[in-house]
Amino acid sequence: MRVFRYLVNGSAAKKPLTIRSRSSVYLLLMVVIFAASHCPKATAKDRDNSEDSDKLVIELEDKRVAESSGLAISRRKKNRFWTHNDSGDEPRLFAFDSKGNKTGHCRLPEATSVDWEDMASYLDQDTARLVVADCGDNDAKRKSIFIYLFDEPDPDSKTQVDRFTKLEIQYADGPQNCEAIAVDTKRGELVLLSKNFLPLAGLYRTPIPKREADSVVHVRATAPRSKTIAIPMITAMDIDDLSGDVWVGTYFDLFCFNCPDRTQPLDQQLASLPIHFAMPKLKQIEALTVDAQQQVHVTSEGKPARMVRVTTKVEP
Repeated sequence: MRVFRYLVNGSAAKKPLTIRSRSSVYLLLMVVIFAASHCPKATAKDRDNSEDSDKLVIELEDKRVAESSGLAISRRKKNRFWTHNDSGDEPRLFAFDSKGNKTGHCRLPEATSVDWEDMASYLDQDTARLVVADCGDNDAKRKSIFIYLFDEPDPDSKTQVDRFTKLEIQYADGPQNCEAIAVDTKRGELVLLSKNFLPLAGLYRTPIPKREADSVVHVRATAPRSKTIAIPMITAMDIDDLSGDVWVGTYFDLFCFNCPDRTQPLDQQLASLPIHFAMPKLKQIEALTVDAQQQVHVTSEGKPARMVRVTTKVEP
């Protein structure tokens, strides 16, 4: 109550807030109160797995990876992963194995890299595909963001991708900062979650473009906000192909939205109460992926780059 009075009336050393400013403060407080009441709550299934996960850490051999901001499993070869750096780097990907050894490297010379923030992998029938999202927008000023979809190159080679689909997306409700994307193969959609300091993340969906392997294709789409998720500071997301579970990560927390029915709408699935796990103790976690064994891996910024397999076994 003392904080509330201070915000509304000001202190003795400062001028009281104007009517307009007070209205803004009241609105902000109401949003915080509403969001807090709708945030995912701890359940009996919650688990602090940070100590267990610390035992499953690997260091990436490739020193060029300094700010791992996206992570995806390879669909071409087992025990291979892809990652990329945050903003400021070239449009390139780095491949490594489950022990952290560098195995390959891929460049996309015709792509832009304003602020690469996430990536994902999926199968288009039997073809392994990668998705890279140039979607970061800390100042919420970009009129559109770009997502690149292409056939996955060999993770054990140095390659260059010249053919891809460039999906240009505009948000229907204006610019958004986004650091989390996933591919929903069952529903045929790309899924994006915006990053917000308040627990008011926007859920956006757009159809997966048709695969065009032999040319550069520019596709435009408008993505409406279909739902608001009560989780702040979302930095990563992936969807488990086998179960349909949606995994959402922040700097400190990991949430699993179970999928009891594959015919259930995504909005309904994300309206359920998620299972909560603590993230491992890393510098700044900004990427996650779910492998074929349904294990969750996360990476963070910093040198040396590290990947951790998170312990997500739920105690009965």
